[in-house]
Amino acid sequence: MGDMGQDFVRVGNTLATRLALLILVCLSRKCYWMIENPMISRVVDFPYLKYLLELNQHGMVSGTT
Repeated sequence: MGDMGQDFVRVGNTLATRLALLILVCLSRKCYWMIENPMISRVVDFPYLKYLLELNQHGMVSGTT
């Protein structure tokens, strides 16, 4: 997302991708998780995060117990 020519955009995208991976691990292990972010943040617009949130809402991600 954003202007990939900017260092802060690349770093932000990398962090958002890592966050999505961590959320996927949490969901698969049935862990509780939350994101603390400013209201003006666009993190929920990040494609990987949107996809994970949609999967979680539909109960499509679950771990084994």
